[in-house]
Order: sequence, then structure tokens, then C-alpha cells
Amino acid sequence: MAITPTINSVHGRLRSVTDTDPGAQAEISETVPARRRWSIKSIFFHLVTDGTVANRHVSLIIDDGANDLWKITCSSAHPASCDTTYSFAQIAATEALVNCACFHPLPTLSLPAGARIRTATSLLKAGGE
Repeated sequence: MAITPTINSVHGRLRSVTDTDPGAQAEISETVPARRRWSIKSIFFHLVTDGTVANRHVSLIIDDGANDLWKITCSSAHPASCDTTYSFAQIAATEALVNCACFHPLPTLSLPAGARIRTATSLLKAGGE
């Protein structure tokens, strides 16, 4: 009999979730599957923008499927023609921008089934990924 972790189980495992590239003008959205609970340790993604002049601001949003539970908007603007790595982790103390990498603190999160992790980017233009 196979035992897999569920929200009623004391078992758990470290798992990396890799989504497909959402493509131009699309945002990231991951949903916790049914009968699962995710304990989030870190979130890591890239945003590549084209030459369209605009300062974009990236937000990371955690919701319960309908209502926002946690949201952070990066204070550092993401300019045109730029490839920036965004990293949210429990080890970061404050927001920092270092060599096209943006680091942000992440609270301890335990998400039930149906909860979502998603991004929202202001002024996302054609060619931005």
C-alpha cells in the first residue's frame, strides 16, 4: 500500500513545483491540488521584458482561491529590456536588488487545497514574459 502525504497525514516531503513558461503577457498561477497542503519555503521566477518603455512593478499574491491572504509589491521598478530574477524566501530580511536579482522576505505559509500562488505585473506589455 502506497502512502502519500495528505492534509490529514503527519508525513511530508520537500517538493519543487516547476510550471511551464506562461508566455508573453501571461502571469504565473499555481493552485494547491485537492487533498494537499503546501508549506511554502521559497518562490523563484524570472521576468524578461522587451524594449517597450515602461516601469513594471511585480506583485506576488497568495490567496485562498477568492480572497487575497498575502500580497507584496516590489518597490523596485522592472525597466524595459531587462531580465530580472525574483526570489522570495524565509531567509531574506528586507527587499534588496542586487545585480538584476530582487530578493524579498516571505512569511511562513501553509496553504490548503485550492489556495493559489500568483503574480500580477503592472504595465505588462507585449513581449514581456
